[in-house]
Amino acid sequence: MAKFFGAYDKTSGVVSAENKAGFALKFDSMLAQMLGTGGNLSTKISGLQTTTTAIQQQKKGEVARLEGVQARYLKQFGALDLAIAKMQSTSSYLTAQFAKM
Repeated sequence: MAKFFGAYDKTSGVVSAENKAGFALKFDSMLAQMLGTGGNLSTKISGLQTTTTAIQQQKKGEVARLEGVQARYLKQFGALDLAIAKMQSTSSYLTAQFAKM
């Protein structure tokens, strides 16, 4: 087991921390590289946080744009409603005038 997990020195037959050939030491080194500061996982998390921030900014921009569109549509609908009311009034007036003829 010492040969597999530890740092087994073939020449002396001794388990030593100086020899980095053991599975556990290689695995520890790999994990430190992946999980440490500037490691693969740290870099990936940083990239995802940057992407999340960018998406949140895009969302804010889209919400503001849609609020502007909504306000414009409400204004146009109000104007259209007023125009239809005027046309109905004109229609009623003209119908009454033609009925008098």
